[in-house]
Amino acid sequence: MLYSGNVGDKQDWDFFSAFAKALPQQHYDIIIVGAGGAKYQQLKDTTNQDNINFYDPVPFEELSDLLCSADAHFLFQKTEVLDTVMPSKLLGMMASEKPSLVLGNAKSEVKQVMELANAGCYLTTANVEIAVNQLEEWRLNQEARLQIGKEARRYVTQHFARKPILDGWILQLRLLLDS
Repeated sequence: MLYSGNVGDKQDWDFFSAFAKALPQQHYDIIIVGAGGAKYQQLKDTTNQDNINFYDPVPFEELSDLLCSADAHFLFQKTEVLDTVMPSKLLGMMASEKPSLVLGNAKSEVKQVMELANAGCYLTTANVEIAVNQLEEWRLNQEARLQIGKEARRYVTQHFARKPILDGWILQLRLLLDS
């Protein structure tokens, strides 16, 4: 499992700690790539877990390879936080063609996108058992995990790629000019 991004206060690191402890460690390596105010506390809190590794951020040109190297992604945000914009990291996670396990606000745009894309599992409550069971399901059913990843990537390329967005803007401009 991979998390790449800010290791900060917006993420629910308490949930992450409980989740990581509940995972069968022999089956999961957890990689956290990033920096931020909560990183050193997380390093301290996870010193007894050999399956969790922290790395510094990678250069932008290596980010795609990093995201594609995981079997699954996680993004655990505090459920009381409602984003004003969708986190850009979600699109990179989905474009990697891997499923995502996300915790966040029930009214979040991320939830809507995840559900429309069938991009993984979106939790609105910090339930460790459900999160672990979901990950175990993906581990035991590789075909389902691969299908979810394909659907996530397809959604990103259809709705967020440069060409469809620019084509839509051009069409709207033409409609305005023809009015």
